[in-house]
This record gives sequence, structure tokens and C-alpha cells, in this order.
Amino acid sequence: SRLLKKFEAAFCSVFSNVAAKLYSYLYAVALMSHI
Repeated sequence: SRLLKKFEAAFCSVFSNVAAKLYSYLYAVALMSHI
């Protein structure tokens, strides 16, 4: 149960990190396509 909790926290942090990178990438692409 504790291991699952730790895995869940790690997955959460990795997912938010990936989501932030993807969001900034999409934002940069949208910005470049508007120029």
C-alpha cells in the first residue's frame, strides 16, 4: 500500500512534468504559427 502510494506520487510528478513540457511546446508552436 505504501509502495503504491509512492508510485502514485512519482507518476503524478512525472505526468505533471510531461504535461508542462507538452503545454509549453504547443504554446511555442502556436506562437510561431501566428507570426
